[in-house]
Amino acid sequence: MTAKDSIDGQKIATAHRETRGNVLVWSATADYLETNAMTVGAGRSFNDLEVLDARRVALLGMDVADVLFPGEDPINQPIRLRGRNFTVIGVFQRRGSFLGLGSQDNLVVIPVTAFAPIYGKSNFRFSIATNDPGDLSKAQDEVITLLRKRRNLAANAENNFEVFTNDTLTKTFNGLSQVITVATFGVCLLRKRILAQFATEAVVLSLVGGVIGILFGFSVAFLGRWVLDFPTQVPAWAVLLSLAMSSGVGLVFGIYPAARASRLDPVEAMRAE
Repeated sequence: MTAKDSIDGQKIATAHRETRGNVLVWSATADYLETNAMTVGAGRSFNDLEVLDARRVALLGMDVADVLFPGEDPINQPIRLRGRNFTVIGVFQRRGSFLGLGSQDNLVVIPVTAFAPIYGKSNFRFSIATNDPGDLSKAQDEVITLLRKRRNLAANAENNFEVFTNDTLTKTFNGLSQVITVATFGVCLLRKRILAQFATEAVVLSLVGGVIGILFGFSVAFLGRWVLDFPTQVPAWAVLLSLAMSSGVGLVFGIYPAARASRLDPVEAMRAE
């Protein structure tokens, strides 16, 4: 069983450079990295003795290493966390983003015993791994029993801590997958409707313009007949031809931008509209 605590929104600095205030600082025991599949790409991880002695050593994610030590070897270099000096002993392999939601490389990991004097204890977590998958349920029950005892919970009281398992993660991913599926279906429907929406708007606007033009024509003919006594009139075929022409022009010049908009990102298409 391994453990960690963490705090987000931290700045990490050297004598010459500083990160933005968005770095995640983890604390961990020596075995935490191994049980959570975090691989050190350069240097090494800290050991049990360094955890026991609260040594100020640190492992960097690649995002932090790139900012603080561009083109340099960060191993054995000093960094500062809230004014305390730490020595970089390792750099993690790059892991990239998680489901496109955020980088997994913008972090610093230090021994759990060095974390508490600086950041305090806020969100302590345990990670359990067994050699035999069949023993995992038993190990989980033992940890839950131990935590309930440490927290002095009555036998009929609910747990005041959360337990996350592989099944929990599976349910979370399944729920996220369903949301993405529904959202994708909605986007597909929206893309199909964009073309029809833009084309319809173009025809309607053209018809409105045609009607305004016809009213203006009737007004001019009426004034000519009333003021100048000209025998003016507007034939029905001219009215129909005007409406057809205005609708045709609107449709022709509306199809191209509508087709182009239908290929855009829906949010950008709505913003352009």
